[in-house]
Amino acid sequence: MTLTKTTTLGIALAVITGALWGLVFLAPALASAFPPSILVAGRYIAYGLLAAPLLLFRFKNILPHLTLRNLAIAFGLSIAGNTLYFLLLANAILMAGVPLSTLIIGFIPVTVALVGSFREGAVSLRQLWPALALGCVAIACITIDALLKGETAVAYAPVTGLILAIAALISWTIFAVGNSFYLNSRTDMSAQDWNLILGVVTGVQGLMILPFALHAGVLPSEAEVWINLLLVCAALALFASLIANALWNHVTRLLPLTLIGPMVLFETLFALLYGFLWEQRFPNTLEMAAIILMLISVALSVLAHRPGKAHA
Repeated sequence: MTLTKTTTLGIALAVITGALWGLVFLAPALASAFPPSILVAGRYIAYGLLAAPLLLFRFKNILPHLTLRNLAIAFGLSIAGNTLYFLLLANAILMAGVPLSTLIIGFIPVTVALVGSFREGAVSLRQLWPALALGCVAIACITIDALLKGETAVAYAPVTGLILAIAALISWTIFAVGNSFYLNSRTDMSAQDWNLILGVVTGVQGLMILPFALHAGVLPSEAEVWINLLLVCAALALFASLIANALWNHVTRLLPLTLIGPMVLFETLFALLYGFLWEQRFPNTLEMAAIILMLISVALSVLAHRPGKAHA
């Protein structure tokens, strides 16, 4: 299989990004004493605090890009891909449970690739459907496994949870597509500078969420628990937001949308692997099937984008 250097680099960065994003799925277990909204607010406030000094360091380069239009776009994309998405997903899990939420969110590679297929010169859905279908089957395996284990919601409201999960799916699809279009239209701005702008804007949104999050439920009083929360939020902000989002911006510029979608499966794959390490066990039959299907799905997606093949 022959790939261009650009595609190879994009895939490599997507794997690293998925490995970092996968850490997010461990966060609720590490900060289980707090409601999800506190974790969301803390993570993104920390993201903003990390991004702000870096933005100031590059302020001369970034200043020309701090127009009202760019800030409005950054604010909207940050809502779609960060704060709103995770709030919708967290509440969907609470209301409808992990299986249903995972199944719906698992369609992100499909929705992103579907939108990308309408671009001029893009790989057609006829070439992509085997890969996308296998990815959906992999997510279904995870869902079935969770159902067999009896994983349920905290507050069972399946219809409301389903609506929130679908809204989260639409929200992140809007972010992925919008971010791709914007970055590819702004070749004068580096992917890292755009990440810093998004980071500061997202930090402001985290501050806006915080007052509501503090009243979302009964909070613990132990200092050790709060210190643990701060460490978790700082780790997520550094690895899953600042670094991972910067890498994803590079992926967005290196790969077409039809390939960017399937790359999201790496987040699910690494989330599974981290879960096995956390629980100190090997995957069962359904989980192993899901992992294998995900890998095959990504491989088929890559094959469909080989030079001379993509526009066949």
